[in-house]
Amino acid sequence: MSEEAAKRRIVHVLPRLREASGLAPVVRGYCAGLAERGASVHVHTLASEVEPSLGNIEPLGNIEHHEHGEWGPRRFGFSPALARAVRRAARSTRVVHGHGLWMHPNLVLDPARLACPLIVSPHGMLAPDARTHSGLRKRIAWRMRQRRVLSGACLHATCEAEYRDCRAAGLGGPVAVVPPGVDVLEGTQPSEREGPPYVLFVGRIHPIKNLEALLAAWASLPATSDGWELLIAGPPTDPAYERLLRGAAVPGVRFLGPVGADDKHELLGGASALVLPSHSENFGVVVGEALAAGVPVVVTRGAPWSGVERERCGWWVDADAEALGACLREVRTASRETLAAMGARGRAWMIREFAWSRVAGMLDETYAWLADGAERPAWVRVD
Repeated sequence: MSEEAAKRRIVHVLPRLREASGLAPVVRGYCAGLAERGASVHVHTLASEVEPSLGNIEPLGNIEHHEHGEWGPRRFGFSPALARAVRRAARSTRVVHGHGLWMHPNLVLDPARLACPLIVSPHGMLAPDARTHSGLRKRIAWRMRQRRVLSGACLHATCEAEYRDCRAAGLGGPVAVVPPGVDVLEGTQPSEREGPPYVLFVGRIHPIKNLEALLAAWASLPATSDGWELLIAGPPTDPAYERLLRGAAVPGVRFLGPVGADDKHELLGGASALVLPSHSENFGVVVGEALAAGVPVVVTRGAPWSGVERERCGWWVDADAEALGACLREVRTASRETLAAMGARGRAWMIREFAWSRVAGMLDETYAWLADGAERPAWVRVD
């Protein structure tokens, strides 16, 4: 490969790309944005089947997807083939960008064995709540290799809270604070939407999402004549927790199961508001997706979305049933015109600050600082 081609080549590494939720959609957005800027983007992952609800997400254009076989339990993702391929690719690459923590594809990114700079995006996995889940396995991985990988890399945080998590973990290297982007699609304005009104949750059915508090909040609201519903869409990750939630559901609550990208956008297009009641969120991409669709949001303080209050496009509240219930009562009593105005402000905010082109440009400038000796961007923190 020529020197010029190597300067355009970016290698992204993550466990799986063919998934409808988690970090995979965000990484696909980063890669597409970088490819549009002329980068030659290569993505190395474990081999996996396409989720039936996802459809064809095979990368196009300048994005090349390399899949590698794995051994043993899926949660470990052990793949010597991926490790070898990434080390080979790093010899003629501008930057290697790793995504996520704890699995084998994340642990093999030893900066001492890569022939180019390394940047790592933890995607919220350094947050205290995230580190306690499967805590023993993560403590072992941290001591064996994960800390060494992160200590030799530039880190990428999606928000100020994640920057603080990096420092709290004892990592003193540079941190680029760059948000994920948001797809801004054409949608229906809330004042024009037809059918019974509903509030929507989209995400994993997992205890960290605090859905029991959401159900308690909804149950505390008085019945109305216009048929308000709470729709809960997403894949179950804990069968016992899902049974608990279904047992606590009241009339007007519907569980929709997993939804693909097209169905999610259709649901967002018809929602009066989106609610994300989580105890903890690294970013909460679905909040940005809802705002981009012109839908106001109710978000708990476990997610870094304080800006919804500043931009007057939603509510940012405590994660208890009483606070959630008060906000949902406001949603249900607001006029469609009021909700439409909130949604319009949120959409304008997303276009202004979270377009993929802007985010990709920030990453590209960060790579230039790491690999090319360019001036350090203002969003790269060294304090």
